[in-house]
Amino acid sequence: MNSVWLKRKFGILSLVLLKGFCFLILFISVNSLFASDRNTKKPKLVVLIVIDAFRYDYLTRFEPHFSTGGFKFLLSHGANFINTHVNHLRTSTGPGHTTMLTGASGHISGIVDNEWWDRNLQKKVNCVEDPTAPILGNSKGTNEKTTGRSPKNLKVTTVGDELRLSRNFKSKVIGISYKDRAAILPSGKLGNAAYWFEKNTGDFISSSFYMQELPKWLREFNNQKIPDKYFGRQWDKLLDDNVYELSREDNFPHEMDYKKIGIVFPHKINGGSKKPDKDFYDAFSHSPWADEHLAAFAKAVIENENLGQEDFTDILTISFSATDRIGHLFGPYSVEIQDQVLRIDRVLEEFFSYLDKKIGMDNVIIVLTADHGDGPIPEYMARLKVEAGRIDTKQKPKGEDSVVIPTKVDSILDSEFGQAAWVDAFVKPNLYLNYVAIKNHNLNLSEVENIAAKGLSRVRGISEVFTRAQLLTGNLPLNEISQRFLNQYYPERSGDLLIHLKPYFVMSGYKNSVDKGADHETGYDYDTHIPLIIFGKQVKSGTYSMSVKLNDLAPTLSTLLGVSYPSGNEGRVLNESLI
Repeated sequence: MNSVWLKRKFGILSLVLLKGFCFLILFISVNSLFASDRNTKKPKLVVLIVIDAFRYDYLTRFEPHFSTGGFKFLLSHGANFINTHVNHLRTSTGPGHTTMLTGASGHISGIVDNEWWDRNLQKKVNCVEDPTAPILGNSKGTNEKTTGRSPKNLKVTTVGDELRLSRNFKSKVIGISYKDRAAILPSGKLGNAAYWFEKNTGDFISSSFYMQELPKWLREFNNQKIPDKYFGRQWDKLLDDNVYELSREDNFPHEMDYKKIGIVFPHKINGGSKKPDKDFYDAFSHSPWADEHLAAFAKAVIENENLGQEDFTDILTISFSATDRIGHLFGPYSVEIQDQVLRIDRVLEEFFSYLDKKIGMDNVIIVLTADHGDGPIPEYMARLKVEAGRIDTKQKPKGEDSVVIPTKVDSILDSEFGQAAWVDAFVKPNLYLNYVAIKNHNLNLSEVENIAAKGLSRVRGISEVFTRAQLLTGNLPLNEISQRFLNQYYPERSGDLLIHLKPYFVMSGYKNSVDKGADHETGYDYDTHIPLIIFGKQVKSGTYSMSVKLNDLAPTLSTLLGVSYPSGNEGRVLNESLI
């Protein structure tokens, strides 16, 4: 009797469990279907926000004084990759802005630096220089030496290029910045437009690569003369004085008084002029108000180009340049850079509020990153009894601690082989040897490189000198510095000697000064460690500590958008953060 009862009960229980299991399978399947549907719904707009020369530690040092809707919004709602590094040398604007949406370092992309020496033309060229694409915009007061601009020198595609190809060019891709290269390179070879600030006129301009004439809305925006409204205005501290105890003293003699900005608060922004002119616009670009101006322009682009309003995903890249320029003048431990970071935080808060109202945060992906970090003013580190200094690249030598690098190489090779003009050019960190002189002396190029490298490596402040032969054969020390140089070596554009400095050394000063300002040109953490935060409903928020390269952003965005990786991609998908 009991056994029959048990069998009956067991049968009922089995039936219940079976039904429950089937229901669970159905529930998982339906939810997976809905999740798949959610994941296939693409964002209306991707906004790439690049803050030029924004060190990662700016997010941690100044976090207590951020607003709730700027950096803190991204930190609390986005995927924060706290161990992200630039994986190439030199750490400069052109290569950084190239890598983030191509996934390629310079040895593939061809963008080895902001400038390089062209052996055929026998002149220095800009990374976005293109004589066949004349500048479009107000020419009054522009530099006559400025040639056209385009992504012609870029050898690979971007995420935006692949997006436009996959959507039969219905998606729009637009790049904007105060710097030409920072607008052009992220927007790629197939971008709809790139706009940048012309500091001679105070206008945003473009080139004939993108269009035959500037659109009417842009001309109307320029006619507002927004920068002029800041003429003579004082840049003072945003918050109370006690907040700035995080930074060193305000009055530091090796900060740079550029365009009469001064080195202590308050800073009067007029360029030393009596009315708005090119000196004022230059000074303005070295102030926090440049970022306010660019954010206003970003809204105008979204409104007038109807970005994020169609059925196809659009991309807008916004590169804020003021942090870089202020960092050059005052250094990363200055009161000015702290104030700048707090101010751009407020700019982003207001811009994010605009995006939410205009498009909706559920419909956007926001990426925050940087092209590189920033090194401290060497004299500040020396005062703290840390070995630091400058290697003067332009002025006459003033002793063993100040050496003109091309002159030093000429001296080394004169002693070894006899007098000649041994150096074609020096575009840091690339030194280009004179092949004609080497041929006339019946010398082997590798031998000349080795002797010059050995002599240069004895100069105080120089850490390593890599030769062309080493980089072509891969005969390098096994460390991150040499790998980063190798990642950036493009034989047709790179030099015969590539020079790396010891920590806290720089080559000369900012804007050709001898002993003023800071720079970013090394492979050390202060120059390579950058933020990377991705926000969007397809991304799991949280803090991620694994090692990440700037190259990884491109394939991750490509995956989110469902498009092919860019042609030169070297990065990996950050699957840990994707839903």
